[in-house]
Amino acid sequence: MPPSITLSEYDACCAAAGLTFVDRFATWDADPYDDGGYAVSVHRR
Repeated sequence: MPPSITLSEYDACCAAAGLTFVDRFATWDADPYDDGGYAVSVHRR
């Protein structure tokens, strides 16, 4: 099942809410993100 929102749309929503992108990982264990189907995004207020 494809995601209901793309990562770029998600990042834009976060930016509109005043959040700054910090990093993105493939797992909660901080494995490097490689454009896979799962992402853990870190933003800062």
